Amino acid sequence: RKAYLTQTGELHLGQALSAGLERIFEIHTVFRREASPSTRHLTEFTALEVAFALEHSWLEVIEQAESLFVHVIDGLQKREKYRHQLALVRRLFPSAGRFKLAVDEHGKLPRVTFSEAKRIVREELGLETNTQDDLSWEEEKALGNYLASSDSIYGASTDAFSITHYPKHLRPYNVQPASEENDEPLTYSFDIILGGQEAASGFQAINDYKVLHAAMASRNPPFDLNDPQWRPFLSAYEAGAPLQGGFGIGLNRLLQSILGLSDIRETTSFPRDATRLEP
Repeated sequence: RKAYLTQTGELHLGQALSAGLERIFEIHTVFRREASPSTRHLTEFTALEVAFALEHSWLEVIEQAESLFVHVIDGLQKREKYRHQLALVRRLFPSAGRFKLAVDEHGKLPRVTFSEAKRIVREELGLETNTQDDLSWEEEKALGNYLASSDSIYGASTDAFSITHYPKHLRPYNVQPASEENDEPLTYSFDIILGGQEAASGFQAINDYKVLHAAMASRNPPFDLNDPQWRPFLSAYEAGAPLQGGFGIGLNRLLQSILGLSDIRETTSFPRDATRLEP
């Protein structure tokens, strides 16, 4: 049998929800095929992935993810027990933990739809952008600088915000399509931007077996649904799956943002990227 390196634990977490678990998380090593070296990407990194059954809507997913980020950042900045450690860290990394947070009375971060983010990039920042393409690193960075500045149209400046409702063609096959009427198919999905780069990504997952099966069959290229490897995954949803969603956080990327590092390879002792396999 062929063995594959883990790209995500998402499929297994979804199966666990179908088995009756209501909330589950996993911290594990992830491998990605990156085309070239980058200051933002590793081919081997550590991820936190969270999945849980939803009571009402996909908003529960983004609210859970945002509350986690606010808790972590607020804790680093305000809790007495971390003050000494943060002072020590800032001897090496002066900008560590220096984030501005603009949260509303419910603890939510500012939210910008994908289409609005593209409009800001084009009209407010004067950058050329294709609305059919995903946000580039340069665009994320520019958006981060804009919302962190006094020029932002969103009120108080913030280093953390969410981008929601990504187009269907920019998200995985199993992301729940949005029910709102739009000229372009959108999804119940989001990214959290921290310090000018993506730090988390999440969505409501398709839980209806027939819809999921059709989405996999129509994917480009389509999955071979006759391959036995898909049977455990599909049978879990065929038996019945709850309304569900989740999010993932690249912990190396999060650490890079918190410490204010210019290169993600500084977050691990022995980084693996597109050109480095040893030591």
